[in-house]
Amino acid sequence: MRKTALPLAALVWAGHLSAAPIDASSQISAVTVYADRARVTRSAEVTLPEGESVVRLGGLPANLDPSSVQAGGTGTGVKILGLEIRDVFFDEAVNPRVRELEAQLQAFQDQEATLVAKNADLKERRTFLNKVRDGLAQPGAEEGKSSSGSSLEKVKPLYEFYGAESVAISEASQANAIALRELAPKKQVIVDELNRLRSGGGKTEKQVLVAVKASSPAKASLSLGYNMTGASWQPLYDARVNTQTGAIELAYYGNVRQQTGENWDGVKLSLSTARPNVGARMPELEPWWLNFIQPMAAAAPRALGYARNELAKNKFVAGADADIAAEPAPAPMEYEQAQIESSGVSVVFEIKIPATIPSDGEEHRVAIATQKFDGKIEYVTTPKLADVAFLKTRLTNSSGAPILGGKVNVFRDGDFIGDSHVNFIAPGADFDFYLGADDNVKVTRKTLVDRAAENGLFQKRKGVTRKYETTVENFKSQPVKVTVLDQLPVAQDASITVRDVKFSDTPTQEKDTGKLTWTFDLAPKQKKQITEEFTVDWPSEKDVSF
Repeated sequence: MRKTALPLAALVWAGHLSAAPIDASSQISAVTVYADRARVTRSAEVTLPEGESVVRLGGLPANLDPSSVQAGGTGTGVKILGLEIRDVFFDEAVNPRVRELEAQLQAFQDQEATLVAKNADLKERRTFLNKVRDGLAQPGAEEGKSSSGSSLEKVKPLYEFYGAESVAISEASQANAIALRELAPKKQVIVDELNRLRSGGGKTEKQVLVAVKASSPAKASLSLGYNMTGASWQPLYDARVNTQTGAIELAYYGNVRQQTGENWDGVKLSLSTARPNVGARMPELEPWWLNFIQPMAAAAPRALGYARNELAKNKFVAGADADIAAEPAPAPMEYEQAQIESSGVSVVFEIKIPATIPSDGEEHRVAIATQKFDGKIEYVTTPKLADVAFLKTRLTNSSGAPILGGKVNVFRDGDFIGDSHVNFIAPGADFDFYLGADDNVKVTRKTLVDRAAENGLFQKRKGVTRKYETTVENFKSQPVKVTVLDQLPVAQDASITVRDVKFSDTPTQEKDTGKLTWTFDLAPKQKKQITEEFTVDWPSEKDVSF
């Protein structure tokens, strides 16, 4: 086993590493997951002698962030003096994980061999039964059966034995087939991991050595925290709506995935909206210099490329090129993340039930909280875009915590009707919540007039007149409130005119955008029709796109 040390406090360690370290077994006890990483906390119990000693925590992942490692703990009269991180390289032959996987693979292979042997035995039993069956079907056996009742009584148990044994063999063969089918993917997982370990030529782990001092022999609880990439979480919601009462229950989940190389088994899990990747210090402005562009010599790009190559190779370049920065290494692939917004203060959701999240890269849902709302449901439609009425309610986030932007699975009156999306909602803020379409409120829109014309004697102008009719009909057994959204075209040039605007019902109008809004109540079986009409004209030598 070969070790290379990454000293963090060389002066402190000079007096501590002479004594044999105390090996301590640690387990992952708590994990805080961020948008693009996780903070892992391990716990270990250790018995310390009086005086100074070193506790060694091994088996740590090689890709942990060394700058994030921090030790702590509890113990009467115990102080932590410092820590050091070491890389440990294992050859494949002595890699404990390889040996563990090989043992698991051997166990699976033994199970597979046992099942194959059972199948061979069942096949022999089937062959024997077939011979018994063929013997009963011989002409002599048939004559014996017909000669007397006593002969039939002798043959009958053989037939019953054949039938029962045939069923037993079929059931056992099917059970073996199922067992072999279920065993195959388990075995393949082990084979894949072994191939990954062996292809790397060995395994790298990290060890953390913690220097401690005890005023007297004591038992202490050590904790070790470190950051890992390859972990993330996204918010997810289930919205259950009662359209009769307007009650809405919003169940808040965290979809956690991780591929850190460590399984999190029964850990205290927290989900945080903080963004460690942003850093703790605000970036500072550098002077923004202005100067004339200087011609560059033809050989300069070549020299620059050479300097960068040397820099990448040797980590530094002497002389005049020493201030040239190295090209950054390619960034590792990361999971696509949802946008986690913050109101200025990060929020941590602590999961009450111990969570188990394997290192498989798959999504694992954990429950965070449930919030109940009393909303007033109304219908809203944009018939120009879709002849559909959507349910909408106006809610207030009274939870004291932000609602993060994410996907919402909508269940209306017990039925799953599709998914929606909610944007970031600050505590105390009002927001519109959409609950899917409802075919019981029917919307239709048709064009009544679409007429083009050209007029003017000296200054000819082209023109288009259009008229639309929108019909909304309530097929529900209770009254509903409906909002219809439409728009008028807005001219972006003074020579384009929108005129002769007519409505059957006067809407609320936004002149800057042309947005039109009608809001009305519909009784059961009631129908409402809205018409709008306008004319657009412009100089005939030009064309206008609608």
